[in-house]
Order: sequence, then structure tokens, then C-alpha cells
Amino acid sequence: MATKIREITIGTDPEFIMVDKYGQILDAEDISFIDRNTAFGSDTEGIFEVRSAYSHNTIHVVDDIRDILQKAYDTLDGVRGYKWMAGHYPHDYALGGHIHIGRIVSEGHDTNRLVDCLAYYLIDGLSNLIDDKEQRQKRRTRTGYGGRTNFRLCNVQRDPYALEYRDICKRVEYRAPGSFLISPEVTFLNLVLAKVASMWYFYNDGRNCISRTKRSPKDIIYKALGIMEHTIFMDEEDVALCQEILPKYINDNIKIDWTKDFKLNWRIR
Repeated sequence: MATKIREITIGTDPEFIMVDKYGQILDAEDISFIDRNTAFGSDTEGIFEVRSAYSHNTIHVVDDIRDILQKAYDTLDGVRGYKWMAGHYPHDYALGGHIHIGRIVSEGHDTNRLVDCLAYYLIDGLSNLIDDKEQRQKRRTRTGYGGRTNFRLCNVQRDPYALEYRDICKRVEYRAPGSFLISPEVTFLNLVLAKVASMWYFYNDGRNCISRTKRSPKDIIYKALGIMEHTIFMDEEDVALCQEILPKYINDNIKIDWTKDFKLNWRIR
């Protein structure tokens, strides 16, 4: 049985590309600021990355992302004239929206079951509602990256006092979503659903996280909203914003333009 924990923190390092009016990609490595230890940097040639701080409040993470993007726009030479693009596979670049689930130093949890919960709400639910499915399929088939249960363990240590080797994992990085930077709302929804799935798993020992019968993406999201509204462990601000945002995507069938310059949605100017 997993040890109960008081709170879960969320962090993220979503990727994106910059494209000029001729369709040429700005290579992130050409920008002198690039550093693995900065909040705005690059892990892969040509691809930019935003590295948020961790917080138990998802809104704070989104606000941090906005601040990082605005600072980059204000201070870096040569980035303003480009279109900033998110998604799964824009211009044949595989992009990820990596989500870090922190403070899970708990004994005996099954990481694979946790990832199944994340995949259920984020991929079977949200992604099937709002993502560009053609991009998503290309990312998976052409690169092998972005499968629904794609994850890695971070800051893993070995327990020296265990009779057998046992991982003590401080963080799980869920790597299946595409880059959700298209807007603050979509970023928030991905992060808050990751938190819901994680908290439901840990506080219920993985029980009833996934429906045994096939559900539509809308039904899955309704279940997530119900979990948020009836648990004492969710941040009140997160719940209130979800109650405002999610119905628009469920009931109004909002179509997202994944070819858009996302600076406009974030009001970066």
C-alpha cells in the first residue's frame, strides 16, 4: 500500500519552436542564453524549452510560465519576429509537454499504475478532445516518442536499508502529452488533470482511477471534474478555474488552432 502524502507538486518543461515567415526554424542553439540551468533554454537542437518552478497550486505554475515567456520576449535578441508554435509535431518537429509529478516519496507505489491514471485523463480524455490527432499520430509513428504511457523516473535513489533493492522516487516525468503551450487555458488543463490523476491514485491506492468500461473523452473529463469537486486535497483556486474552463471544452466543442502563434494567446508583447 502506498504511503499517504500531504500534497503533490506539479512542474513542467514544455517545448516549442520558433518559425519565420518563410517556414524556417530558429535554432535554439544559436541563442547565446541557452543553458540547461536556465528557466528558458533548450534540451534538443532547434527546440526551445520553458522550465517552470514547482508548486502545489497549478495556477502558480501557469503564471510562472507566462513570466518566463515574457522575460524571454523582452530580453532576447532575434526572437520577436518569429511565430512561436506548440503542439505534437509542427513543421515535423516532435514536441513534448513533459509534466513532473513531485513529492511522491512514497513506499510501495506502482509507477505503472500511476502512469495509467495519467494516460486515462490526459490522453484518453483531454488529448482526444482538443489535440491535433494527425500531429499526435505522426509524432508517435515517426519518432517513437509520445506513447500514452511514456514516462521516466527522476531523482531515483536506492534504499540502502531495504532487504532488496527498492526505488525511492522523488519525481515522475510523464512524457506522453504534446506541447500544450498553445494557450494558458490548455496548459492549465493539462497540468491540473495530471494533478487530479496523481492525487486520486495516491489517496485511493490506485482504486477506481480508470473506468472498467470504455468511456468517451467527455465522460472521462466529467469524472475528473467530479473528483476535483469532491476531494479536500485539491487547491480551491484550481478547482474554481477548472469549473469555469472545462465546460467550454466539453460542451461548446471548442476547436483549437494549433497553427497559431501562441504568443497571442499568452498576450506576450
